[in-house]
Amino acid sequence: MQITAMPNRRCAAGERKRRNMEHRVSRSTPDALSDRKKLILRAVVDAYVTGGEPVGSKFLLSSTGIGYSSATIRNEMAELEEMGYLIQPHTSAGRVPSDRGYRFYVDSLMDSYRMTASELAELQKLVRAREAKLDKILDRAARLMGSMTNYAALTATPAQGIGAVLQFRTVLISDGTMLLLMVVESGGRHTAKTAYVDAPGITAEDAARVESVLNRNIAGVSIDSVTLPQMMRLRAELDSFGCGGMTDRIMESIYGVVGDEEGDEIRLDGINHLLSYKEYSDPERLGGLLESIEDGGEILDIVRRGENEGVNVYIGSENGAPGMQQSSLVFKKIVRGGRVIGAIGVIGPRRMKYNKVISMLDYLSRGVGGMLDPEQPPGLGDGISGTETGDKE
Repeated sequence: MQITAMPNRRCAAGERKRRNMEHRVSRSTPDALSDRKKLILRAVVDAYVTGGEPVGSKFLLSSTGIGYSSATIRNEMAELEEMGYLIQPHTSAGRVPSDRGYRFYVDSLMDSYRMTASELAELQKLVRAREAKLDKILDRAARLMGSMTNYAALTATPAQGIGAVLQFRTVLISDGTMLLLMVVESGGRHTAKTAYVDAPGITAEDAARVESVLNRNIAGVSIDSVTLPQMMRLRAELDSFGCGGMTDRIMESIYGVVGDEEGDEIRLDGINHLLSYKEYSDPERLGGLLESIEDGGEILDIVRRGENEGVNVYIGSENGAPGMQQSSLVFKKIVRGGRVIGAIGVIGPRRMKYNKVISMLDYLSRGVGGMLDPEQPPGLGDGISGTETGDKE
């Protein structure tokens, strides 16, 4: 299942930015951890990522080969809880990592991941392809990331600007309402759009004349580049049969539809992968995540503030978006010729196999960048290529 979100930048961007800033986790220097605490914390995270069940001292003693007594492990886990690295669910004697615990694990404890021969072969097959279009490359890369990690994969593609209407059709659907049918071109894609225009007293013959005037004057022209002389000519021609008063309403309806093509685009593939994790068995939690995904703007804000170099990891509350509090977002921007031309990543539960995801994203993003002619793809907007993250000091 794939979802495409093209958020309207004019709506709620300020509120999302404020909320993201408020929820960002502080990157203050963590409490000094002894080697024993580090060993136990890493063992807890590894065990929880693999099994998804709260981890107790007896399990660690029997399953990990840690050379400490059960009492020692239990005491160290209690101290790690007090320090904010572990939490204890109400219904369990075991403990699970907190966002802070995951963060310390990712930054300081995580082992590197060595890809298998089959994984490497799949990635190499993709990056050796001769596809030249950025959106198609990213779509293929996202499907591959989703299938190889079993998480939802995301891509961000560049803003294409306000589109042009290639053709207009008008239909009088009721007394006083005209349906405007448009074929819109944006970023090389053609899509059908519709808008309803208030048109009191208009006849079917008038509607046909409106269609002819629109096609003659502004078809094929980017809507944000329509000039004043073009508008005056359009109004004059509509005035010739008594419809000049509709000019502003028509242009507002066109812009309201075509203007939605503006903005960087977020696409998500493989949302169904998330259903295999018990974290998303709660309908309310899953609904909150899907709301953030469908809105698109909240995730796009996170991607924009990520660093241009390296893999960005946002864990739980670090995401800021309410629907993302129980999920992690890991992504890497694709830089070519000194410009950010796209981004690719995954969304999944906080108990994610971070080392595997980071290794694959790093390899894949560098390969995708190498497939592209640096002079061909458009660059992402300034907002998306910013370097503020809050993830690393």
